[in-house]
Amino acid sequence: MQKFHIYPNGTIEDQSGKEVFRSSVSQQDAREVIYETISENGYVVDEEWEMDDDSIELTVKKVTQ
Repeated sequence: MQKFHIYPNGTIEDQSGKEVFRSSVSQQDAREVIYETISENGYVVDEEWEMDDDSIELTVKKVTQ
């Protein structure tokens, strides 16, 4: 499993804190991009949480067949 944080400024960081994407538009735009990318790479969102700092935390897992 992997975790990603989507911040209100549109920045997405992986669980190590590395920036993996920055939207020039919004947090919602960044959320849509990460959902598309996750799906294209054979992952699904296991959990999504809105955090106290208004970020969104996603836990994703690889789809096994």
